[in-house]
Amino acid sequence: MFGKSGATISSCESLTLRLSGMRLTEEYEITCDGDTAHISHYYFTYADGSEQRELQNSTDCPSEELVDILNECGFAKWNGFSGKHPKYVTDGTMFSLKATVNGGTEIRADGSENFPKNFHTFTYWLQEKLA
Repeated sequence: MFGKSGATISSCESLTLRLSGMRLTEEYEITCDGDTAHISHYYFTYADGSEQRELQNSTDCPSEELVDILNECGFAKWNGFSGKHPKYVTDGTMFSLKATVNGGTEIRADGSENFPKNFHTFTYWLQEKLA
């Protein structure tokens, strides 16, 4: 059982992280195929009134590297996190996260300008990988 106990991640099958702000919605999608993690970064546009998902860039990295950063960030402890928007903050970023790890265990988290510990370490890692 994941959550406050903080079990260790041994594998990651898939992970989707969606970030939404006033002017931008983006999504990071990770799928693992054996020893390789495929990382894709999408922006969403609404030009014709409907949501269109557009690939910005993608890369691959070793699945082991992904598992290492997830454990370094305490990812398993994020399960069930629901960060309420801070009082008096009028703007910010909302996130929703869904992952399947360790052969089928689901991790879910969400928040609004309120993030689990080491969240930004993980998003910086994603950006670095895609740079």
